[in-house]
Amino acid sequence: MESPRLQIGDIVRHFKREWVKNQESNEYLYKIINFAIHSETKEKYVVYQGLYAPFEVYIRPFDMFMSEVDHRKYPEASQKYRFEKYLTAKAGNQKNFLYRLFLFRTITDLKKAALFEQPFTSDKSELSRGVLIC
Repeated sequence: MESPRLQIGDIVRHFKREWVKNQESNEYLYKIINFAIHSETKEKYVVYQGLYAPFEVYIRPFDMFMSEVDHRKYPEASQKYRFEKYLTAKAGNQKNFLYRLFLFRTITDLKKAALFEQPFTSDKSELSRGVLIC
């Protein structure tokens, strides 16, 4: 069920990423984990995970995920599609990128926690809830 435009393992950016002030952050970056089919309705879904704490996993209807940006609602958006490829699954450094991304975010979150003396053992901790699926 993969799309010619996007595949399992691709890193994609949501169109709202262009308004993120710190482009080195991982905000609005996602990894496509899989494609799924609803057992009753046979509707297609995309399963994807945020690459920023708390690394939540989401599903979205396939057609919505692949849809174009509503430029009447978001006239300043330059991206054509709601989600577009940021890194391809076939990139040779994909796993290295994900590892470095996860490590960077973990270290950054640990530094923030140390600064504000926040424990990482509670359920409210973004890091304790975050699991990056590779």
